[in-house]
Amino acid sequence: MGIGISPMQPGERSSGLPGDQYSGQAKIVVRFKGPFDFTYLYRTLQRWFEQRRFRWYENRIKDTGKRIKADWYAQRDVDEFWSEGYKIKVEMWHCSSQEVMVNGEPRKIINAMAQFTIWDYAIADRAGYFTRGGKGGKFRKWLGKLFMEVKWREAEMEVVDVYQYRAQDIATVIKECLNMTTKHQAPW
Repeated sequence: MGIGISPMQPGERSSGLPGDQYSGQAKIVVRFKGPFDFTYLYRTLQRWFEQRRFRWYENRIKDTGKRIKADWYAQRDVDEFWSEGYKIKVEMWHCSSQEVMVNGEPRKIINAMAQFTIWDYAIADRAGYFTRGGKGGKFRKWLGKLFMEVKWREAEMEVVDVYQYRAQDIATVIKECLNMTTKHQAPW
């Protein structure tokens, strides 16, 4: 199935058939204006996902000089039936870059208006047990539909909130890379 991104809107639940996917309840948007190290942000997110055993995908990057767009995905298999994933869409406008020396090494700093949109999703029947090539006939489809209903209920009860909290953690990592968080010693 590849990485399994479907044209579902966030918060939509699919029909409950094998191969369907759950898309997160809401998207998380982080907006930033100012200078930041894009390479550092990218590497930090990639390392964060790899430490949690996700596979990292960069689907698209489009750089026109003044505008940059990128789509990043991270996905991992939860069990033999489920796959958990996150999509991060990056959009930057009015970009200008400059070279800066940090600890004796040159870094490229981008000054831009940036928006990071994060979605969580889950894919059911990732191995295609019930959707593989139309084999098995009506019984396999019926069994798959029954199994899907049980698995959807289980997922809605146990893991959907975990996925949404993890999406919030991703937003926190992005904010820390952009120095948008308050300092540890800040008074309340």
